[in-house]
Amino acid sequence: MKKGFTLIELLIILALMGIVALTIIPKIGMTTFKETADVDTFISNTRYAQHNSMVTGNNWRIVISSSNSQYFIDNDSNSTNNLPEIPGGDNPVNVNTSISSNLDEFYFDYLGRPVDASNSLITNQIKVVIGSNTIIIEPNSGGVYVQ
Repeated sequence: MKKGFTLIELLIILALMGIVALTIIPKIGMTTFKETADVDTFISNTRYAQHNSMVTGNNWRIVISSSNSQYFIDNDSNSTNNLPEIPGGDNPVNVNTSISSNLDEFYFDYLGRPVDASNSLITNQIKVVIGSNTIIIEPNSGGVYVQ
């Protein structure tokens, strides 16, 4: 009597392993992908607010809510009921991971520089942390980049 597996048994095992691989492998890198997308979206939205501040002369602001894992962009109307539309997404923007900042609310002036609510120039870097990524907004120039 010979011991071993038949061809049908081997094919069934290979098919089951393929199905398991198709369901598990995409989920392994999904957290990193969502975090990267959140970082790219935040940088894009920050530059959008900065650009609109320079074009319109109105101070556009970004308000970060760590407790809700979201942020919103506003054109200085001080009303969260009528937020402006932003390209490619909802306003407020929900973050898939977590978001925090050393400054929860900041504006951009007509030159694209970060300022506070009293329109005073911000002299220190604004650090926004999304997941494990730190985004820096430079004082004076308003440059936005991932550290």
